[in-house]
Amino acid sequence: MQTPKTSLRESETPQFTIPNRLLTKDELAQRLAICRRSVENLMHQRRIPFVRLGGKLVRFDWERVKEALAKFEIKESVR
Repeated sequence: MQTPKTSLRESETPQFTIPNRLLTKDELAQRLAICRRSVENLMHQRRIPFVRLGGKLVRFDWERVKEALAKFEIKESVR
């Protein structure tokens, strides 16, 4: 029995790609200059995206975290 051949067209490619390197909580905390607990708070508030790889194993894509935090930036108005 033959299996049907399937191929993805460019428009059907998956949206999520795995970045070259994912950061740990400690690495992210260091880049943001905050403590590890603050990273956990941001996670629980769903303010930063993360990937749960199982149990307590969590990783972060730096580019996606920067994009998420940029949404909370307060821009001062000039009077």
